[in-house]
Amino acid sequence: SAVVLELDGEKYVVESQDGWYWPKFGIQRNKWKDWVKYADNADFHVAVLPLSEEKRAKFNLTAAQQWFESMEGY
Repeated sequence: SAVVLELDGEKYVVESQDGWYWPKFGIQRNKWKDWVKYADNADFHVAVLPLSEEKRAKFNLTAAQQWFESMEGY
């Protein structure tokens, strides 16, 4: 699974990936427009689902960004 986050004013897909068809390995971010191309090249079947209202109200964007930044590259 992956998460779409806005980081530094740009939309990124944040995920852990180690497929040979991906340009990087591990916990990473890729710009949305690039990620869509990678997913297409890998024959991924993608469904983008929004958070429910309840989950959206509980979601802490700052904490998610900080966690990702502490883990990027692992």
